[in-house]
Amino acid sequence: MMLEYKRSLLFRKVQGKINMDSYFGKITNLTDVNCNDLTLLSLEESDLIINKIKHMSVVDETILDMKNTNDLCAFITEEVCNTDFYLLIDKDWKNCGICFMRSGVIFNGKYDFDKMVSDEIRVISTDFSFQIQSDYDSGDIFCNFMKY
Repeated sequence: MMLEYKRSLLFRKVQGKINMDSYFGKITNLTDVNCNDLTLLSLEESDLIINKIKHMSVVDETILDMKNTNDLCAFITEEVCNTDFYLLIDKDWKNCGICFMRSGVIFNGKYDFDKMVSDEIRVISTDFSFQIQSDYDSGDIFCNFMKY
């Protein structure tokens, strides 16, 4: 089992190197953070975060109606204004690592899911008190806000 995991990590790291520029492009297009200021967690650390949140109990879940990307980005910006958080975009984080962000980040309402070939944005507070999951599908934005 451990050998399988190590092989998987090695494969993911190679894929991450191939996709890193695209991932950074998505992050910097979505936020006001400069590419040089990004902090990516290791794949092992990323896996631990995902495993932790998977095993937590949701105490409140709200499905939000987002009319457009501006609404989504305004909501996320408001929720993370006073907290550090993890940013996961699409499945890129699985190979590149979860991005750690400091509080005060502003999300760009002009993010173009189609142009960026993107369909998912997730934000997890570093204290694991909430998670925002948004899915984009053919112009529709579905957003779940979960409190733990």
